[in-house]
Amino acid sequence: MDTKLPSEKRIAIISHSFPPHGGGGITSLHANLYHALKRKGLSVRVFTFGDHGFRHAGVGDVVRRGTPKVLIGMLRILNRIYFRIAERSTISYQVLDILESALGCLLVNRPLKAFSPDVVILPDHNAPGLFLRKKKSGESWMLISHHNPARFLNNPLLGVHSRKDAACAVRLENRVLAKIDKVICPSNYMRGVFADTYDFKGPVSVIPNLIDAELLLSVPRQDIREKIGLGPDAPVVYIPSAGVRLKGARFVFEIIRRLAAKTEGDVGFYLSGSVEDELRYECTFAPRNARIHMPGRLSYHDNMALIRSCSFAVSPTLIENLSMSLLEASFCGLPVVTFDVGGNSDIVRDGENGFLVPYLDVERLIDCSGRLLLDTQERKKMGNNAIAVMMTSFNPEKTVEQYLRFF
Repeated sequence: MDTKLPSEKRIAIISHSFPPHGGGGITSLHANLYHALKRKGLSVRVFTFGDHGFRHAGVGDVVRRGTPKVLIGMLRILNRIYFRIAERSTISYQVLDILESALGCLLVNRPLKAFSPDVVILPDHNAPGLFLRKKKSGESWMLISHHNPARFLNNPLLGVHSRKDAACAVRLENRVLAKIDKVICPSNYMRGVFADTYDFKGPVSVIPNLIDAELLLSVPRQDIREKIGLGPDAPVVYIPSAGVRLKGARFVFEIIRRLAAKTEGDVGFYLSGSVEDELRYECTFAPRNARIHMPGRLSYHDNMALIRSCSFAVSPTLIENLSMSLLEASFCGLPVVTFDVGGNSDIVRDGENGFLVPYLDVERLIDCSGRLLLDTQERKKMGNNAIAVMMTSFNPEKTVEQYLRFF
């Protein structure tokens, strides 16, 4: 059934940033949603509040706003001073994220009012709804819950996060929810933590992150093997966001070392995203048959071009909502090996399109990765299954229909 909204309906997407200037999983979702709704013939405009380097820039349907970097620097100094006194030796950035976004959100109000939307879609992270003008009669405000600061507490490997910081952020986000008509969660896991965290009586639905399959599959494959001196049949392992602590950066070198030790042949590793000096130094001690490519942060197109040439993905992520990286890898036909954490179980069906291993069981993670490394036939079978699962459970057209029905 093809659900349609009247073409005169106007949809505003509020986003921290928007490609090409901004990246990350949540901004990628907003970009994919924008493109999908435009293809449906709807009037859609994106309003960013965190494009700090592009404060008054905007092209076409994207209106960019942000906060001066000098003000952001001052806020960070004050935040550091306060939490050294209030809750020493804790990680505290949740309220800071909200304060850093305040001016950018306030600057969004004028162009948002001029657009006069019927539907406003907001992220939970940064609580932009705090600083947007009051909801007009007839407008429908919808929030997508990706972040949830309470998730970062009580995890032994994420560092000691400030309880005062998280509690204050949750109180502020509850104030935003008073303006919200409906909530979307990208996974069953996120719906569960949303219900445990917030006081919201309206409807909450699970709609998975939207992949722009048309754009993804239009990106030509660029064989990474040529870049790192591998033969045409050598396996290449994709490790998404390899340098990010929350994505399991502490395990990356051990994965590389032990997987390379499982074979006498050469094996490639593509470490996407920014990689800190510490991990780069560790990788200088990798086995001689491990060929590692760490190009740093790339554009979406360049990153996808390299992923499409990889053999399978390994993600030792420590926390997850519904990973855009793992969805994109699966759409590219890569089996995925990852921990059973967050929304990963919505993507990976253990033994079918990859392996879902117990949380923090690094031995099992490496053993399952070794199976895919050495067994070409199993790798190919799971890769085909990955595409099949994506086109059934995460079919972009069906996902867009879910959004339209929700609107």
